[in-house]
Amino acid sequence: MRRGIVAGLLLGFVVAFMATPSRADEDGRGDQDPLQSMNRQVFAFDMGVDRWVIHPASRGLDRISNLPVRESVDNFFVNLRFPRRFVANLLQGELRAGGAELGRFVVNTTVGILGFFDPATKVGLRVTKADFGQTFGVWGIGSGPYLVLPFFGPSNPRDTVGLVFDTIVSFSTLVPYLYLATPVDLVNYRSLHAADIAEAEEASLDYYVFVRNAYIQQRRALIRGDKGSRSSGAEAPEVDGLYELDD
Repeated sequence: MRRGIVAGLLLGFVVAFMATPSRADEDGRGDQDPLQSMNRQVFAFDMGVDRWVIHPASRGLDRISNLPVRESVDNFFVNLRFPRRFVANLLQGELRAGGAELGRFVVNTTVGILGFFDPATKVGLRVTKADFGQTFGVWGIGSGPYLVLPFFGPSNPRDTVGLVFDTIVSFSTLVPYLYLATPVDLVNYRSLHAADIAEAEEASLDYYVFVRNAYIQQRRALIRGDKGSRSSGAEAPEVDGLYELDD
């Protein structure tokens, strides 16, 4: 069973690598959305899930909790994603960022009471945006065509494989019941960013294009290591869900 899982992961990695033999996609050349017809259908499905399930649930959460409570819940989940950021930073050679992440986790888990509070940011230990998809990009593996995943939203072949490794390197692997908290994380995130999402939808002529371009630009910036794109006082949208918009 384990061999089959490992083989599947390796096959997925090889397919992602072979499908993207150059870095042209990272430089903005070529057609990055050849699967647009299929992607739009999946995007419509994801938007339907948001409209009928996630958004109503987030509005219900608004009614039974206040903003400080929701921000504390968000801090808790950001702290839980420490392993992904820590390992990804080390694999990218970002030892200083990795050390900062380790310091953040220790401070927030102890002084911050299991991560519900974020004293680490106040002492200068800022959270970094790092994952395995980004790591593969830093290593020179191209992203491949833009891809919209059911429930997970914007992605590409490289980041999809990265998502598998992100899941493996997580506390949820050690404590499986934490997976049950994922919907809470997503609904809480949707609640905190409701105004930003609504504004983006209203301002864009084509929301699909807006989300696609925002995702591609953000991923390019992270891989290039642009100043301001890798770190922030509060973690930028890192939820594995329907939305991944930058702060």
